[in-house]
Amino acid sequence: MASFNRNVVNCHLSGGAAPERRLRQVHEALDQIRKWKNKAKSALDSQRKARRPSPRRIATAEESLRRELRSGVVVCGDFNSDGDTAVRRLLVEGHVEPDWRENQYPEVALTSSRKSHSLGQFVDAAELAYGANVCDGDYGECPAPGSRPATYVVPDLAARLLLPVAEGRKLRTEFGRQVARSLADTLKLRKFTEDEIERAFQRIDLDENSQIDAEEIDHLVSLVHSSAFEREATADERARFLKGFGVPVSGGLGPAKTTLSRDQMAAQLRALQQELEGGIEGSELVAVRTDADAQGVVARFTPRLEAALDLVFEKLLRSSTTGGEESASLTPGDVDAFLVEVNGRLGRGGIARQTSAIFDRKAQASEPALLSRSEWRGVFARELSEGKWWQVVHDLEAFGVKNLRASKAAGGIKETSATAALCEYAAARQAASPEGPAGSRQDGSGGGADDEAATAAAGVSTGVSTGVSTGGEPHYQGWLDYVYLGARELSCRAVQEALTWDEQAKVFQGGDALPNAWHPSDHLPVAVVLSWKS
Repeated sequence: MASFNRNVVNCHLSGGAAPERRLRQVHEALDQIRKWKNKAKSALDSQRKARRPSPRRIATAEESLRRELRSGVVVCGDFNSDGDTAVRRLLVEGHVEPDWRENQYPEVALTSSRKSHSLGQFVDAAELAYGANVCDGDYGECPAPGSRPATYVVPDLAARLLLPVAEGRKLRTEFGRQVARSLADTLKLRKFTEDEIERAFQRIDLDENSQIDAEEIDHLVSLVHSSAFEREATADERARFLKGFGVPVSGGLGPAKTTLSRDQMAAQLRALQQELEGGIEGSELVAVRTDADAQGVVARFTPRLEAALDLVFEKLLRSSTTGGEESASLTPGDVDAFLVEVNGRLGRGGIARQTSAIFDRKAQASEPALLSRSEWRGVFARELSEGKWWQVVHDLEAFGVKNLRASKAAGGIKETSATAALCEYAAARQAASPEGPAGSRQDGSGGGADDEAATAAAGVSTGVSTGVSTGGEPHYQGWLDYVYLGARELSCRAVQEALTWDEQAKVFQGGDALPNAWHPSDHLPVAVVLSWKS
């Protein structure tokens, strides 16, 4: 029986707004496999060109090269991204051009030169099994039989932690990603330039009267659904589509008499772009590369999160045994106490890595090993920039913060507008400290025993965490984990369902988001059966 090498790239790619880093990580892994193949070829050439060629050594080198050339390649793991990404494009199409951009990060340059590989086309195993790729997008809040399941299902806590972006609310359609993508393709919208939008308007304006009426949009519904689903739209789907374009719907679910001007339609198409490419308000992932970037995320902290972080900071200061309270900053010992409390041991998790990097940087600069309040907040800002919402909530709850994730409707939570809550909290802290608002001081001093009372204005307190559920609100779902197989050498025979139907009901109907008592990870596994092609 013939034997072949197996090259498995088991990866955990960088999270957050770092698509260029994820592309580089996968490209470097594939390039290493290329180098192994070239090394085997060079070894055979050397044996053949030896002064006294050895048939036995040549045969061994030939066998090694044969194994390398026929080696099956699998790229799998947590990609920390979904949709039409550079990593997917590299694997499926074999190359990424310098001018190509990801929809979610249109301003981020991915590579300065063409990135490619010579290992043949890769195939997403789950795409084969379910007939749906990650570019199709949203498959619904609750999976239907046969639909591609999400691999990351966690409480949607973003709005509890981050305020909307500073520029205010952006108009966005809500077609659902698959319909939105098909609509953009039907209208040939790639970069949503003014010229593309004008040409799209002309495609919709069938009677060329410079107005888009309901019948013309209704015709567009048929084109989009035929392209996306190979069938006609149902009455409900037509009504949702018309509503997405701002067209009133009559009682019979048909289009009411209305028209859209060129400017109004252009606004709707830009809203379509926002659905496809824009972040969701309150939860955008931001590229945090500098301290200034981190402080930009800190500026979006909700009063509730800000109060919780300050509460833990003050609690660590009061219990400090290594001099942190005197300097109004946390020492490495104080941070270690926090990490042991929330993780059970040191060196685990993003908070540990972030704080360790800060202390290492200060040691190299011969600065005191102290973590200011501003730096403490910056650590959590970097975690949130990578979408680690539930991890941040877990750590704070594990340290005794209560009511951080409770919904606005939950009892015992005082919720006013974000501005009012922030003003109440700031006023309470200022009253507790004659030096002014503690959060505004660079050295992080201020607070004290009255700080717990001040945080009540923002709705958090210390004590034993109750683990309040999200109250039946939708989970955040992501398709982050993949098994890509080299289609030239390997076949996918089966993909295992990650959850039983009873378990899916617990997650999607019972609100038991991951991680939970019966599934300790926030990710679901992707398990496949592969075989060699004959």
